[in-house]
Amino acid sequence: MFENKKLLTNLIIITSVCLSIFFLANAYGAFNRNDENKPVATITVDGTGEYFAIPDTALFTFTVEKDAITQKQAKDAGSEVMNNILAKLKKDYDMDDKDLKTINFSLNPKYEWQQQTIYCVRAPCPQPDGKNVAVGYTFNQTVSVKIKDIDLAGEVAGKLTEWGATNVSGPEFTLANEDEARNKARTDAIGDAKSKARTLSAQLGVRLVKIQNFSENNGGGIYPMYGGATMMRDGAMEKSIIPEIPMGENKYTSNVSITYEIR
Repeated sequence: MFENKKLLTNLIIITSVCLSIFFLANAYGAFNRNDENKPVATITVDGTGEYFAIPDTALFTFTVEKDAITQKQAKDAGSEVMNNILAKLKKDYDMDDKDLKTINFSLNPKYEWQQQTIYCVRAPCPQPDGKNVAVGYTFNQTVSVKIKDIDLAGEVAGKLTEWGATNVSGPEFTLANEDEARNKARTDAIGDAKSKARTLSAQLGVRLVKIQNFSENNGGGIYPMYGGATMMRDGAMEKSIIPEIPMGENKYTSNVSITYEIR
């Protein structure tokens, strides 16, 4: 009898302890959940970085356009000029296939609007409707050229017209490794934002805890514009004067936004 009472008492004590632990655990979990849902105080700062670099690569595009009566004549005439230009670029300027890329090719019928005029002795004098009449075919091919020796940009542009290019456009000055320039601009922007955050936290009397969010708006490269860089072929001109093409600088811009938790 006494042993049964002792066993029952022990069971009651163990049950009470377990229930206490259970309720304490629930209370602790609820406290943590409330703490997690509690709004976190933050500040957001912006930073801007710039990096200037002298270009090392020039990009041009040139077009060969030829008209002929038949499709084959137009294709043969245009292909002959284009193939000759590509061969000269590879031979005279040591260009690789990867430096030359076709960005447009077409071989289409050429139409002219024709309308027959009837002369009448007296009015009214109705005229027949005009119509588009096929008069031949037009070959058109545009190729982009990457010039790694940037000092040759003006010379190559002049040679393209001499060799028969109908239109030459460019240059666009770039860097072979633009990622490095953008990384330097980003580093500058992040440093600017961190400096602003330290100043603002001191003014507010708070402490920076950790970064909650980061975003970047990469402005990319800004290239100088050059008037008169597009040249059209003049049939009466045997040789073109080599144009002087200043390259200037490229500016790479990065805009970042950083959000800090504060306490």
